[in-house]
Amino acid sequence: MKWIKTFENYNSLEEFNSYVMSYLKNYNLTSNQLNFLVKKYSLDIEKFYNNGGHPFQIVDKISKELNLDSDGYSNIIFPKSTNKLIKYL
Repeated sequence: MKWIKTFENYNSLEEFNSYVMSYLKNYNLTSNQLNFLVKKYSLDIEKFYNNGGHPFQIVDKISKELNLDSDGYSNIIFPKSTNKLIKYL
């Protein structure tokens, strides 16, 4: 028998954010891009959390606004990765 979760209760906003980030990872975004999106949409995420929404709803909204399904990143400029590499001559 397969169990289906019909109602999920999130204990805190941080837990809700972690679920949002786990759903966003399905779009092959880097960690910098994930953090940037969570910061940019933090007010919307908090509204969804307070209204009892599911994390997938906010991720669906973000993916539609940014055309993430079609790999279109033209609507947003992501921060560049700042990897510091020490080179010896």
